[in-house]
Amino acid sequence: MEQGGMRKAGKEWGKLLARVAILGISTQILLGIFWMLRNFTAFQEFGESRFLQRVQETLVCDEYTGILYPLLMRMLSGVGSALSVPAHCLIYGLQIIVAAGAAYYFLLGFPSVRRQPWFARLWAMLALLTFPAAAQCHLAVLPISLASSLFLTSVGILLRAWQGEEQGVKMKEGTARRFCWNRPAARLVWFGLLWFLETLLLPEYYLFGAVFVLLYAGRMYSKSFYVIVIAAVLLSVIPLVSSLTVREGAYGRMHNTLEAAALRRLAWEHLADDYPDWPAELQEALSQEDILRISAHPVQMPWVLGEKVDASLGKDGARKIYGRLAMTMGKHRWQENAKEILGDTIAYTLAPAAQLFLLSGRGQDGYTGMNYEMMRAKTPKLTSVFVKFGGGCLVGSLLCGAVLAIFVFCGKDRREKKICLREGICFLTPFAVMILFHVLRAGGSMDEKNVLPVTAAWITYCLLTIIKILEEKKQEGESGK
Repeated sequence: MEQGGMRKAGKEWGKLLARVAILGISTQILLGIFWMLRNFTAFQEFGESRFLQRVQETLVCDEYTGILYPLLMRMLSGVGSALSVPAHCLIYGLQIIVAAGAAYYFLLGFPSVRRQPWFARLWAMLALLTFPAAAQCHLAVLPISLASSLFLTSVGILLRAWQGEEQGVKMKEGTARRFCWNRPAARLVWFGLLWFLETLLLPEYYLFGAVFVLLYAGRMYSKSFYVIVIAAVLLSVIPLVSSLTVREGAYGRMHNTLEAAALRRLAWEHLADDYPDWPAELQEALSQEDILRISAHPVQMPWVLGEKVDASLGKDGARKIYGRLAMTMGKHRWQENAKEILGDTIAYTLAPAAQLFLLSGRGQDGYTGMNYEMMRAKTPKLTSVFVKFGGGCLVGSLLCGAVLAIFVFCGKDRREKKICLREGICFLTPFAVMILFHVLRAGGSMDEKNVLPVTAAWITYCLLTIIKILEEKKQEGESGK
């Protein structure tokens, strides 16, 4: 009786929390739509946006910049000139359309979402489209919006592949022969195409897209020999083709090597602490002013060292110095670095909550403060309400979702729990790789824009939990009749 009473109380609490979460998410959607309408014609003055405008003139890209976005900018600039419409507005419109389609496709990869009526699906899609970081990126001349949309599309394909379905419809054998895109080899080609486009948008997505190819090939290799062949071709051809679009060091930044990444992660803020132990070449290359610029903000490090060190010593010479200095700083500051790495991991995992924490003046805000100032340039009061409510809404929804998930998970038998854990680990692997990459890429450079898909996954988790509770409530009502 006591256990039954606890279960009944848990269900009642679940229903209450689900209603609260629905109300909060709905309010965030309305705020997000209003913010996007008010800011649709504004141009956010990101340094990277101005840099991309330079790149579009020559289409010369270094290893930090993909060629596809500047090419797209050039094409839409021509269209905008012909239509007398600002090019950035055309870019915003394209990014919103692609993001909406990707979010809808991704959500329909979950059977529980497919069972919902059209207005519930639309509501869930708008939840992914309008949280603050996503709204800002969709209305910015930056490739992160399109790259994140393609990433979520890949996750949607992966979900359908695990369920043996395509577009939520179970295919009959005769139909499957005609529509062959749901076969393992064809799906792998889609993964490869999306991976290629993501890499041309943002070079770091080369690693993220490869995860999908490896996950799917690893799971399906026993069912189709062609999967292994196609995966091998993709893993060899895509890096080669992508490298043809890059001119290393074209804009004077540090060469994007492992040693450079280790230095940015371990030493950017305290680079001057071990000045007596610096190699003589580095002491001669950097002035006191250069050191102050590097320590002021992590965004300066690739430019200053690229201009002063890589340019004079070359790629190999710079790698040796960066590697030695990173090892030295890693040994001397291992406790501080361990704390910072743990803090960055938490911050990137729970980016909206970390944004609220950093905006309150605590911790190293990285790019958070700058992003916020860009958002509020045209609508300061609306942005303040939107960001604070959006972050608080997600944190509250996650807490509600965690409680609801405990009730749902505890109600499963042992076999269902094992399946749930196994599929959950596979589902979260691409997101975990994204978090790990940005944590190890550089220190002091927390940027919630970089992990849009991770925040989208958290929101989806909340949505799925709400749907589960509502479905159980509906089933209880039907059985009561």
